[in-house]
Amino acid sequence: MKKLVGFVLVLIGIVIIVVNKFLQNIDIPFISGFDSKTVLSVSIVLIAVGALLFLKIGSKKENPDGDEVPIYKNKKIVGYRRK
Repeated sequence: MKKLVGFVLVLIGIVIIVVNKFLQNIDIPFISGFDSKTVLSVSIVLIAVGALLFLKIGSKKENPDGDEVPIYKNKKIVGYRRK
């Protein structure tokens, strides 16, 4: 779920940059009230936060410690034990 939120934040940031830089003749109420640099800064922050959520939080492993082996019960991992 957090990976999806990160992906959506990155997409929103990219869309805001495109609208702000390339489609300046279109009047969008929530963007037109701010300075161009402010909108660019906010979109860069959205992209950075989204990328962190997408890449870091989404890639957690169940067994981060390499010196443990899984304990199986009916093809399901129920725990880990040390080597």
